Formats: sequence, C-alpha cells, structure tokens
Amino acid sequence: MLVDMREEQVLAVIVAVCVCVSAEQFSAEHRLMKRLFENYNPMVRPRWDTSKPVDVRLTYYVAGISGVSEKQQTITLFGWLKLEWVDEFLRWQQDHYDNQTLLVVPSYKLWTPDVIFDNGFVHGSSCMHACMTDRLDCSVGQRFFDSQHYLARLYSDGSVRWEPGGPMMLSCRFDLTAYPFDLQRCIIKLVTWANTGGRVNTYTGGLDFTFYEENGEWRIVQTEAKNFTFINDGESYCEVHLFIHMKRKPLFHVLYIVCPIVLLSILNCLVFCLPSESGEKVTLSLNVLLAFSVFLLMIIDIMPSTADRIPNIGVYITTFMVMSSISVITTVFVINMHQKRGDKPVPACLQRVCQLVLCKRTPPSDDADDADGASGPHGIDWKDVARGTDRLAFILFVVFISSFASVIVVKGYQII
Repeated sequence: MLVDMREEQVLAVIVAVCVCVSAEQFSAEHRLMKRLFENYNPMVRPRWDTSKPVDVRLTYYVAGISGVSEKQQTITLFGWLKLEWVDEFLRWQQDHYDNQTLLVVPSYKLWTPDVIFDNGFVHGSSCMHACMTDRLDCSVGQRFFDSQHYLARLYSDGSVRWEPGGPMMLSCRFDLTAYPFDLQRCIIKLVTWANTGGRVNTYTGGLDFTFYEENGEWRIVQTEAKNFTFINDGESYCEVHLFIHMKRKPLFHVLYIVCPIVLLSILNCLVFCLPSESGEKVTLSLNVLLAFSVFLLMIIDIMPSTADRIPNIGVYITTFMVMSSISVITTVFVINMHQKRGDKPVPACLQRVCQLVLCKRTPPSDDADDADGASGPHGIDWKDVARGTDRLAFILFVVFISSFASVIVVKGYQII
C-alpha cells in the first residue's frame, strides 16, 4: 500500500513538471508574438533603410502537370511558390525567449511581396486583369492561392519563408508542327505588380522538381531560370522567367493516330489493285476518303485555331484527302473504260502508252484487230486501257506517298 502511494506521488510530480514546462514554453512564445506584432504594420516594407530594396528569392516547386490544352494554349501546373526575404522588424534574441528560433504565423500578419503570375489565369481571366479589377491585395498568395490556408515561417534572424501553392493555369504558346513528336517550351512569368525594382528586388531560385510526379503524356527534358528588368512609365520592374522544356510521349498518338493514317494511305494505293470486275473499287475509295475525313476532324479538335504553324500531320491528312478524291475520280473513269464496248476503237497514242505500262508486245499484223474491232493495231482494247490506268495510278500513288512521307518525317526531325 505504501509503495502504491509513493508511485502515485512520483507520477503526480512528473505530470506537474511537464505541465509547468509546457506552460513556460507557451508563455515564452506568447510574449514573443505580443512583442513582435504589437506595433508592427504589414503595409510597411520591412527595411530600416528605406532607400534599399527588399530582396525576395522566388523558387517554384513543381509537383505535377495537371493538364495541357493545345487548343486553348494553356498548361495547368500543380505546385507551390516559395518566397524568401528578410523582415528587419521581426528579429529577436533567442535566449530571451527560451531559445525560440521559429514562429509559424498567418501570412496576413506579415508584409508580403506583391508578386503575381504575369501569364496566369484566375477563373478564366488573366492574373493581370484580376489585379486591375479587384481591390484586394494582389500578392501571389492572397490573390491566387487563398493564403489563409498557408502559414509563414518566421526565424529569429528575421528571415521569412512563405510557400503558398495550388493549381495554376498558365498561358503557353504551343508549336505543334512536329506533332506528335513535338518539343514545347512553357514560361512561368513572375513579376511585382506595384513595387518597382528599387523597392522590391526579386531574383530567381530556379525550379525544383523534388516532389514532381511524372506525367503520362509529357516528359520534362530541361529547365531554365532567368532574371529580367523591364521599364514601364520610366520605372524599372523586376521579373523572373522560369522555362520548362517538355517533350510529348508519342506512343499513344502513334498507335491510335499515325499508324491508322499510314495504313489508310496504303489502302489508297491498293484501290488500283482491285479488279474492276469486283464492283467494289468505288466503295473502297469512298471509305478511305471518309476515314481520312474522320481523322482530320480528330486532329482539328486537338489543334488550336491558328494559322501561324500548321502541323505536318494535318498537311499529310489534307493532302491524302485530295489524293483520295483523285482516286475516286480515277476509279470512276477506269470502271467506265472497263465497261466500254468495242464500237469505238482505242486511239493509237493511248494504245502505245498502255502497251508501255502493261509491258505488252505488239501482236502479229493478222491478229491486230479482233472480231468486233475493239482492239487496235497494238492489240489493246478498252479493258487493257482500264488495267493500264490502274497500274499507272498505282505507281504514281506509291511514288507520291513515299516521297511525301519522307519529306514530312525529315522535316519533323529537323524541327525536333
């Protein structure tokens, strides 16, 4: 019984000590917060020497690519922007406050730089337009990322680290000439909205992909970061450009777009190998033409409505739609010649051309003409003319398809 009482007393003492220590720590943090923000004004730049700018380091952490719209010329990134600067008004001696080195405070209590995404969109409007029409603070966190959910870290030496984040839609000019083997470059433009370079000096900390999750369609191949200064109304402003070079993973597009188009091109040639007696030449030609039309609509649905750059694959499909139309017209003439009776003889010049195409020898003079007069002096009738037209069209189509496809491929590789 005595032992139990002693154990309870010891436990009570331990709990009391823990409570006292916790209360003391809370009290030190409470006193520190009260002293720092008692006369602090978040509208004033945190510089004792107001002639010098506040240096702000900008680092963008890319967590993933949420979406890419070639038609709308936009890319949606998910990540957060880390802003780092020194607040000279918020410094303290650690030993005076139980060695407190860090405070986590709401960002609205601090001065924050008015950095915006110059090429960003908010609810369908550009960030710049939102800043011009909204009376709220236009800082990157308070205006675009709902900063109430993002706290700032304040250190004893006055350094501040603030990391607002979320999805951000950015404008990006896509060059789809080499689609689906294209390489794109998108820019993240960060600029101070009201403060000039003499008040706030922003500089890049680069792009960070530590937490990046690989995208299924795009692969990041290179990144760049540059600092710029531009003049507006006689005043200089700082701007940070972050470049993302990304390459499309073409496997899906090759399997479901490029390969069917190539197969349809081959079918376009095989129309002329189909015998006229089958009665399906025109049907096959029209089916190939309609298939090309469907694929062209698919490409149009992906591509932006711009005349600056036309995708090579779009030129390829349009060209072969024209070739398919020529194929239909040629097939109609071939069937017409095949069904033609021998009441009208084949012209001599046409007979000589068909003889060369069909590699047919001139028959003996006594067999030059057939019974009904359909064949000429070279032994060529209208059915031979139809077969010769088919063979000539087949050769011309194969040569054209091979040459045109080679030009498209070489041009695409030059662009890449």
